[in-house]
Amino acid sequence: MKKSEIIKTIKEELKLLAKEIHLSKETFKNEQRKGGNIWTFLHALYKLQNEYRHRHIARCLLRGRKYNQIEKPAENNKPDWDKIKEFQKSYEERLAKADTELNQASLNIIKNLANEKELEENLLQTRTGN
Repeated sequence: MKKSEIIKTIKEELKLLAKEIHLSKETFKNEQRKGGNIWTFLHALYKLQNEYRHRHIARCLLRGRKYNQIEKPAENNKPDWDKIKEFQKSYEERLAKADTELNQASLNIIKNLANEKELEENLLQTRTGN
């Protein structure tokens, strides 16, 4: 898988998380209207939003953005940098694996081309009798 495909996959994961947040908000609102226990839904929603925020920051930093370009939070709403670094590490490992696979594919292509050239030379020598 190419680097660009992995970055797109990460973006798609964020989109799915955003949809899950949207559905969770609807569930929370419906439960609130019914007068049910909203705290479990509220907690689940908060956890999803918090995860999305940190994954989003990690993805943007990975793509070269500076933090102040991504968000400008209130003084009492700083992100959890340990969580961001954890997501960054995960994303970087996925990209490194893609690099390794790409390098291996490139080496295989080079070997195949070298083998083809050697076969052509052998065939030419056989035809000329040398």
